[in-house]
Amino acid sequence: GLNSPLATAESIHANPLLAKVSAYYHDIGKIKKPLYFVENQVRGENRHEKLAPSMSSLILISHVKDGVELAKQQRLGKEIIDTIEQHHGTGLISYFYEKAKDQSGKKGGRSSPVKEQDFRYPGPRPQTKEV
Repeated sequence: GLNSPLATAESIHANPLLAKVSAYYHDIGKIKKPLYFVENQVRGENRHEKLAPSMSSLILISHVKDGVELAKQQRLGKEIIDTIEQHHGTGLISYFYEKAKDQSGKKGGRSSPVKEQDFRYPGPRPQTKEV
């Protein structure tokens, strides 16, 4: 729940209100393509099953850029925009990275190498305790 960010923020001397508001808004970019995120998938349908892992990764990564754009349009303020931009840091989308490597190995022949960077969020890494 949203009490967790408050308690956590207080325990590390961060701003509890900013942590709570960030918890509400950090994933607003998912609004653009909601059915590609597991929390919105219904009846066992997973749209990623029909996509190349690299495309799935691009869609997941894009929710950060989309969220930043929405936040700017709605004038949510720099602190919230920073939270949206930083909440995944430079994390690796390991499921699709491993799937791409597995598929690349099975193709044999002249498949292009799988680049880890293509499966990483662009960052930046979190800059504040609230993120």
